[in-house]
Amino acid sequence: MSNLPSKKGSDEANWRQPKRKHLTSIRNTEPPTKRITVRGSRSGFNQTAPSNVKLSTRPWYIRTPEDQKCALSAVPNEVSLGLLHIFIRHYPQMETLIPNLRQLRWKLPQEMRTALCGITRAPNMEAAEKPIEDLKSYIVSESETLCAIQRLIWTFLQTTVLTKTATKMVKEGSTQLLYKVDSTNRNLVLIVSDWVDPPLRFDRRNVHKIITAYLSF
Repeated sequence: MSNLPSKKGSDEANWRQPKRKHLTSIRNTEPPTKRITVRGSRSGFNQTAPSNVKLSTRPWYIRTPEDQKCALSAVPNEVSLGLLHIFIRHYPQMETLIPNLRQLRWKLPQEMRTALCGITRAPNMEAAEKPIEDLKSYIVSESETLCAIQRLIWTFLQTTVLTKTATKMVKEGSTQLLYKVDSTNRNLVLIVSDWVDPPLRFDRRNVHKIITAYLSF
């Protein structure tokens, strides 16, 4: 399938906000430092993209310019939203933007790479049920490589939102942030949650979760 959600029926075009039960408490977090917040701590965010937390689903904080009303976060290790979702659904696009992402993908087993192709080519996530289940069976065994992949995507998103100007729009019921990423007029589209998590102690703005990210032209 094309990686652009241009036609009606794509998962991004028809995306609906998940229920609020997916929210994670983010109170009592520490400022982003080199200290790693490990799984099981009282902090709601991992303040860096940590190398030793492989299966935690605590959101990773993404700082935005001070003139924006909200900060951002991205959940790791979830196939339905966040950093892992961005990779498994849009890795051909992300590999054109993120150095070394392709090399990491090729470290994954052949069966997992086949599942990735099936997920990317499906018209929506519902149609990719079988390859998603195949991929899930490798998440634990390949967690080290997947964590490295998600760190690359997190770093790219953090750099983009700090260095590019965002255009906010609501399209087909979803809130989107658009960033022009190069001279070819490609836009990085971030679909973010309509709800906001409470402010952080070190960032008093509310926080939107990133649902997915892809390129549009």
